[in-house]
Amino acid sequence: MRFRKNVLPILGAVSVLSGCENGSDPGAAFDSFSVPKPIDLARVVGSDITLLGSYDTLKLTLWLDPVTRRNFVIDKSDSSQILDAWAFRYRRLYYLAEPVGDSGYWVHAVRIRGRQIQGLGTGYQQMKDLAGAIRRGYAPGLVRFQRASGDSMRLRFNSAELQSFYLAELDSFPTYRMQVKRSTATGQRLSVAHSSNTLYCYPNPASVTTMLHFTSAETRTIQLYDMRGRLLQVHHTQAPELRVSVEPLATGTYIVQSFSAGSKSAETIKLMVNHQ
Repeated sequence: MRFRKNVLPILGAVSVLSGCENGSDPGAAFDSFSVPKPIDLARVVGSDITLLGSYDTLKLTLWLDPVTRRNFVIDKSDSSQILDAWAFRYRRLYYLAEPVGDSGYWVHAVRIRGRQIQGLGTGYQQMKDLAGAIRRGYAPGLVRFQRASGDSMRLRFNSAELQSFYLAELDSFPTYRMQVKRSTATGQRLSVAHSSNTLYCYPNPASVTTMLHFTSAETRTIQLYDMRGRLLQVHHTQAPELRVSVEPLATGTYIVQSFSAGSKSAETIKLMVNHQ
C-alpha cells in the first residue's frame, strides 16, 4: 500500500516499516545514537488501543521488551508487527527511533494530545520528507555524509534542531481518536501487552526466529502449517513464550495454531516469513 498523506490511514505505510517501500529507500537515515531515557509507550497511550480515523479503524497492541527497552506495535487484525522502536520524549513530541540496516535509525515524531494521536507508524514518510527538506537547504549542519548523486545521506540526530521540522511535518498527518480497552473489574487500563485470548508472535514477518507470546504459562501444543495445510512443525511448551526457528521455511505465509491442555479449540494466527 503506498502512503499518501491525508488520504490513507496513519498506518498506511505499514509495508515500509521493515526498511523499504516497494524496495525503495527514503533517502536518509540517522547515525545510531544513545536514546535518552527510553520510555514505555504503552504506559502513555495504553497497551490495547483502537484508533478511530476518518477512513478506517485500527486495533493495536503495544508492549515493551524489558531487555532492549524497544516498543513493539502489533496489528491485531493479523498479528503482524508494524513497529519496533525506542521511544523518547522531547518537549511537546514523542519520538520513535527504529533501527534499520546495521547502524542506522529512522526517527519519526508522534503527537499525542489527550486521546488524540498523529504520526504513529509513519517512519518512512517522515524520513523521506526530511531528506527532501535537507536537499532544499534545511539544517545542512546535520549532514554527515551525502552521496554525490544526492539520493542518499547519513545524518546526525539533534532534537532541538529538528523539532521545527517534525512539528510542521505532523500537521500534514491525519488525527486519530484513541479508545483504550479497560478492565471491567477495575476500570483501569490493561497492564498486559495483549488481549486475554489472543496469541501474538514477533517479529512478524520473521527471517531467522520468531517468539510466540501467550497470556499465561500452561501446557500447550504448537503446530505450524503451510498454506496448503501441510503440518511442518510441532512444539510443546509450558512457558508463556516459545522461540520458533523459521530459517528452514521458504519465504511465504504460514499458519500457527496453539492448543491449550483440555481445550477443544485452537488459537490461530498468520506468520509471515521473509528471507530477503
